[in-house]
Amino acid sequence: MDIVQKLIKKEEERQQNTIGLIASENFASKAVRNAVKSVFMHKYSEGYPHARYYEGNEVVDELEDLCRQEILKLFNLSNDEWHVNVQPLSGSIANLAVYNSILEPGDTILSMFLPDGGHLSHGWSYGNQESFSEDFKNLSESIYLGGNRKVSFVSKIYNVIQYKTNPKTFLFDYDEIEKIALKVKPKLIITGGTAYPRNIDYERISEIAKKVGALYHADCAP
Repeated sequence: MDIVQKLIKKEEERQQNTIGLIASENFASKAVRNAVKSVFMHKYSEGYPHARYYEGNEVVDELEDLCRQEILKLFNLSNDEWHVNVQPLSGSIANLAVYNSILEPGDTILSMFLPDGGHLSHGWSYGNQESFSEDFKNLSESIYLGGNRKVSFVSKIYNVIQYKTNPKTFLFDYDEIEKIALKVKPKLIITGGTAYPRNIDYERISEIAKKVGALYHADCAP
């Protein structure tokens, strides 16, 4: 136990004295850390509030209901029109929940190119890239059709095509993204990157999605 405590202290010092540039990492408040390490960690609360599979979750239900209500309040949303789930263990699992709710296997996703700062949960494959058709020749520098080695679970289920950043500015080229979207007609467009520190024009991407009849998923976790 002493060794574990020493490692916790060592990690605390590392976080306090190191500048981390990973966009998806953050510092939880002391109140959050106290709640996470509380006796609530002992509970196996499978299912949703007031419809659990095991007994002894009445207090857990109160806590989860409180969290859900606070989220609705934060975004000024109506409980009658919106549902909040505060259970996902990670952003990747949360993304899978989104895909499963709106997509069918084989549907096309347009997401950010991983080497340019995208995220694995948005689909990734590499290897022998398929030849570009005549329609894609002019887009070959800004579009990635994927490879035959499906690294991500998402790329094994869906047809993932990726847009790249401008090679000179390393920024989103929204006109080029629109051009790609018009060509590939995705069912879902995703923004959000694990290593893209710039602001994203969510309104512009939303307009592109509407123009091509796609849904837009703004993954703000990375």
